Amino acid sequence: MGEQEAEDEYKAVTSVLSSFYNFHTFETNQLVTPRIHKFAALSTEDQQLIPWYQQHTQYLEQCIEFNRSFCQTLSEKISQDWGIGDLPADWTNASEEQFNQTKTVLLQLMREWSDQGEQERQVGHELIISQLSDLYPDKSQRHSVKILIPGCGVGRLVCELVMQGFWSQGNSSDYHALFVSNFILNHCQFPHNYSIFPFLATSASNSTRRQNQIRPVTIPDVSPTAEIMSAVEKEKQKETTSELGHTRIPFDELMSITAGLFTDLYGSGSSGANSASQEIRSQSQGEFDVVVTEFSLNFLSTGIIDYIRTINNVLRDGGKWINFGPLSLENGSSGGLDLSRDDLFDLITKLGFEFTAKQSDIETTYCGDIKSLNSTIYKCDFWVCRKTNNLENVLY
Repeated sequence: MGEQEAEDEYKAVTSVLSSFYNFHTFETNQLVTPRIHKFAALSTEDQQLIPWYQQHTQYLEQCIEFNRSFCQTLSEKISQDWGIGDLPADWTNASEEQFNQTKTVLLQLMREWSDQGEQERQVGHELIISQLSDLYPDKSQRHSVKILIPGCGVGRLVCELVMQGFWSQGNSSDYHALFVSNFILNHCQFPHNYSIFPFLATSASNSTRRQNQIRPVTIPDVSPTAEIMSAVEKEKQKETTSELGHTRIPFDELMSITAGLFTDLYGSGSSGANSASQEIRSQSQGEFDVVVTEFSLNFLSTGIIDYIRTINNVLRDGGKWINFGPLSLENGSSGGLDLSRDDLFDLITKLGFEFTAKQSDIETTYCGDIKSLNSTIYKCDFWVCRKTNNLENVLY
């Protein structure tokens, strides 16, 4: 890595760390200071009409302190993992966009690693895991099945597939998601070890009770470290008590997460990426049995065509692509192209796949607040595709 490249990466990493470490200041400026000013601007008579207002503002401040404790612990642990020797005061300043991303990733934590998010995440996870279980019913042999999960969020689906016995590799280019998944997967030895308050920015006018704004979420609902170690111990016990020939499932060797753009790390052809990225790229062509995407078509920073080509590139002949999610979380287009569902299905077919299963209009929320009076419902698609051709064999 060149000197300029190393400096750029340092700035990118430490600015995101700063957005966690100093998130309490951002939340105070966004949520507390305006409330104080608005209340002070009221007449004494009007202030007396809402006597609870100042107390609720103090509750907000206390919740922000809980978020501060969690976010600073996370940033300090991750800075050690990434070899950042400087003190937080010396880190690159975070932008407002990065602070907003920290706010968003706390909601993702709620969705993926709390009891409150279980109902929402299971809509897609159960479909995906059920399909994989049908494809690979023998759990003792699943460790030889290689699954890639692009846009893996904060790691819950990767962990779920590992606990099903599959060799699973997540991928993300989002430092916020990478840092949070690293923290949950490697630094949370006990369930419900931390309390966070992800709904503070939710307007009280969207809820029946203002207390909903300040309700806590405990994370993680399960400890990945504890779950994997327990599974490893059970496998060891099976080896000593079962008949000869028992195949031990190496749960502690089945998980990995890569950092970088999916198309850069796993695409075909040459790339200007660093040597580590080049190594992943060279080793990934035709190496995976399954690609699983969940709510990841919505966050493409590259075009949908390159994305599908990359999925084709990493899959073995006959490999499966399993997807769950809406085509878009907003009214914008998919990956910069204005594609309807039928257009997308036609494109997937032209790029070397055939559909073996389809299910449309599955309704769910995403990072939704079950206490909110306003919820966005997404109509999602679930599909399974089989790779039928390498792209060099596809005739357009």
